[in-house]
Amino acid sequence: MFCRECGKQISNNASICPGCGVSAGNGSNFCPACASELEPGSEFCRKCGTKLLKATRSKLAAGLLGIFLGSWGIHRFYLGYINI
Repeated sequence: MFCRECGKQISNNASICPGCGVSAGNGSNFCPACASELEPGSEFCRKCGTKLLKATRSKLAAGLLGIFLGSWGIHRFYLGYINI
């Protein structure tokens, strides 16, 4: 596994990168599978095709949006359900 922030190789069970100190799985500069540099906002690695995980949304924020703005479906857009 490779650090997504600095691109250095780290062990699979490491919680932080020893090179840059970022938590494992965080960062968006390098692919965690092949360590190739990524374009900002990309969903897949162009070199190896690995799907990149995006940041998760807060369920509390989605719930509050659903309560106050639910009739407009704002909470669904917040969670990424835009195809309905």
